[in-house]
Amino acid sequence: LAHLAFARPPLESFLFAVALAVGLTPELLPMIVTVTLSRGALRLAARKVVVKRLSSIHDLGAMDVFCTDKTGTLTQARIALVGH
Repeated sequence: LAHLAFARPPLESFLFAVALAVGLTPELLPMIVTVTLSRGALRLAARKVVVKRLSSIHDLGAMDVFCTDKTGTLTQARIALVGH
């Protein structure tokens, strides 16, 4: 719509919009990451998972192998991640 107001060709306006989006992406990246991790925390909360640090969602997602056993699960009814 702005190209109509300023009498610019549509292709030029489209290229300007793409350049603007690419230019703003680095500035908005911290906010984008925070919002994405917060949405992940909300989805986990719906499954009764408590997330204390948003960065732990990224750490868990980056794991290749997650080994666990029943120690503590049977005696305390909980699993704890220690020393990651």
